[in-house]
Amino acid sequence: MFKKLKHIMNFKDVRLSCHTFRITFAVKCIQNGIDAFTLMRLLRHTDIAMTNRYVRMFGTALKSQNDKFNPLNEINL
Repeated sequence: MFKKLKHIMNFKDVRLSCHTFRITFAVKCIQNGIDAFTLMRLLRHTDIAMTNRYVRMFGTALKSQNDKFNPLNEINL
């Protein structure tokens, strides 16, 4: 199905597969602040280690997430 869609849409140099959609879904969830345990259940992983592989793939957002959610941001010294 994905090969046919890729051909019909004339995508070049684009990886189009079920797994690509799955990874995109996981990354978008991470970008929107989902926690790892909820993502684990949505992806139907039985082990958090597998979910952590998805999370680590998008580790570049760590600083921005820390800046956004760090409770120490509220402390005025």
